[in-house]
Amino acid sequence: MDMRNPIFDARNIRDMLTRGYYSLSLWHCLMPSNNLSKHKVNQKNMKKQDCTFCKIVSGEIPASVIFEDEVCMAFMDVFPVNEGHCLLIPKDHFENMLDVNPEVASHLAVRLRELTKRVHGVYAPTGIINAIANGSEAGQEIPHLHIHVIPRKAGDEFGFRFPEGYRDEMASREQLEETGKKLSNVNVRD
Repeated sequence: MDMRNPIFDARNIRDMLTRGYYSLSLWHCLMPSNNLSKHKVNQKNMKKQDCTFCKIVSGEIPASVIFEDEVCMAFMDVFPVNEGHCLLIPKDHFENMLDVNPEVASHLAVRLRELTKRVHGVYAPTGIINAIANGSEAGQEIPHLHIHVIPRKAGDEFGFRFPEGYRDEMASREQLEETGKKLSNVNVRD
């Protein structure tokens, strides 16, 4: 299959997924939900050479690149939630925010601001989501740190949904203080 061809035949999608060319999100769209469990990506055992985003960085998989520098790359999401949905990734392989080094994280923050302003400049949306999922239970499908930049507009169907009753009762000040102390006592220095 010629991966430089931007239009892939749907018959080859399963093959591309098994070879690591696209994330599981496309598979979710194509497979009945009862068949998904046997096709889930084992993120814990994924190696850099199997990583979709590392393949984009190396040029093995095509991408519509917005910008890149020595540390990071921004490109269009192939499954956009809304027009203008793009991703920012570090070029080096970090699984998520828990293992990225502080210098790369700082650089990503600066470039994220720039990418968000670019999206705003083109689409003038009423809102923009910047989102990172850390781990599969948080919704991370590709175990390579990536930040979604998603323009939002009134009436679109995407969004974070809080559970029913989320704001019915505030946490007690005592509970908040206890949780805050636990978090402040964790050593996160690299």
